[in-house]
Amino acid sequence: MRRLLGKVSYPLRAQTVAPIEVFAGFTGLAIANNGVDATNDIDIAVGACVSNDAAIADRVLMSLTSALTKQLDAAWAVGTNAGMRDTGVIANAWWHIFLIKRTDTGVVDVLASQSFSSPTMPTNYDKRKWIGAIRRNAGAIETFNQHHDEFLRNAVELDVNQVSSVGTSAVTRTLTVPTGLKVWAMCRHALRVTGNAADFVVISSLDVSDEVASVSNATVGAREQAAANITYGAASVTVRTNTSGQVRERHSDGDANSVFSLTTIGWSVNRAEV
Repeated sequence: MRRLLGKVSYPLRAQTVAPIEVFAGFTGLAIANNGVDATNDIDIAVGACVSNDAAIADRVLMSLTSALTKQLDAAWAVGTNAGMRDTGVIANAWWHIFLIKRTDTGVVDVLASQSFSSPTMPTNYDKRKWIGAIRRNAGAIETFNQHHDEFLRNAVELDVNQVSSVGTSAVTRTLTVPTGLKVWAMCRHALRVTGNAADFVVISSLDVSDEVASVSNATVGAREQAAANITYGAASVTVRTNTSGQVRERHSDGDANSVFSLTTIGWSVNRAEV
């Protein structure tokens, strides 16, 4: 006689799944001129980003949970209302701002360096991420306004001041933007032509091929139709720089009748990707 066996229920075994770490690419960490000592200090808002290690497996999340005020006129020291300069003496220059972390204690702070690629890190701090740049000029940190990844100058910089007779070959211009990395320079440019002349100017990135300037590709142009009259052209342009803050300028007819100016109003960069 056979015995019929019913269903037997076995408890499910819990599966062990490796945790998935999700890092926010970049949030917060806005930089601003300090309201008490705007000459030497900046404020850094709370936020988080991922360190910039070459190997993805080595990257860590760095969270700034309390806003900091850091001083450019003092050597780096941990904490708020303390120095941020990595090495050397204070100078008129572009200063790159880094979020830094020491992984042995988890402490996160901010460092300033004239070097974009090789800041001198404080002892035991082994992770960093570039979060922006400031410019010290005439003995003070220049005032600026940051919104997300865009930095606007409170005082625009006239980088090309009424040049003429530049010819029709490409000319390299250096803009007042951070160096060491490529940024999107935001500029205004103006052109004045006289003497029954015409000129068309193209501002372009040195990362792409040089183009002959013409009416079809100009970023600004002007044509004077009657002798003794003056015609003006003005426009805005956003152009990618090289790591030296340079762009290309080229005229279709850059003779003495053509006068050109270019003003830098700010710059932007995807901080998460730097």
